[in-house]
Amino acid sequence: GNGVQTIGVSVFSGCTALADIEIGSSVQTIGASAFRDCKGLVSIDIAANVQEINNYAFQNCTSLASIDIPSNVQTIGEGAFLGCTALTTVTLNEGLKTIKGRAFYACPIVALSIPNSVITIETYYEKYADDVYQGAFENCKKLTNIVIGNGLTNISRDTFAHCTALKSVEIGDSVVTIGEAAFSECIALVDVEIGNGVQTIGVSVFSGCTAL
Repeated sequence: GNGVQTIGVSVFSGCTALADIEIGSSVQTIGASAFRDCKGLVSIDIAANVQEINNYAFQNCTSLASIDIPSNVQTIGEGAFLGCTALTTVTLNEGLKTIKGRAFYACPIVALSIPNSVITIETYYEKYADDVYQGAFENCKKLTNIVIGNGLTNISRDTFAHCTALKSVEIGDSVVTIGEAAFSECIALVDVEIGNGVQTIGVSVFSGCTAL
């Protein structure tokens, strides 16, 4: 209904028969794991007033093929679309500011445009026996081209690592630092346009990019 402002933590988690979601205009926050493991979900209509999609909100929604993130959404949480193995089309609109670690990890997104409003893309980190890093778009193995707008200053570690179909990258002039292994093992990468603002290219940024 139109009075709901927050969809709480894990509210619809595991509702495997849920096929369509229309999120009302009053909703501002989609809580952590709110629709996690909704494996039958094919369609989400997110109203314009949503400002935050929290961690793991749509994790493992394995039937979801496309998502349009409205311009009022400022933050996409950690692992928000992790495990969405059918997600080929993602539209990020001006207004988005932060994409957290492994938000779209291993999603089969085909093309990606990062709007100028995005200022932070984070990398997931967890300390095991060996440190684990997972970039926001790491292992997106269908991704063929990326355009990064003029808001981001740092491409963090492993952000686009192991995107093995990636052919072209255009990096905006706002980017100052490209972090360690950011494009490592992108074996199909042949065209990289680095903006005029880049001052630091980290260790192993293009390691394993054998087509360059």
